[in-house]
Amino acid sequence: MHNIKGAIFDLDGTLFDSMWKWGEIAIDYIKSHGKKPRPGFLEILRTLNTTEESQYFIDEYGVDLPLD
Repeated sequence: MHNIKGAIFDLDGTLFDSMWKWGEIAIDYIKSHGKKPRPGFLEILRTLNTTEESQYFIDEYGVDLPLD
């Protein structure tokens, strides 16, 4: 018999969908820089990878942070 002391189970995407939360986090992030997300903000983000999203924040919203 195995003596299992713990287990890790990734339920996101299986039992729980957290994708909506990422959009909320992006909106909060832009607001934390004193900016207001423009119409279509989340639709644009859905087309970008994380590096492109960071560059979008810099280019479109003037976020003054390093790309990484």
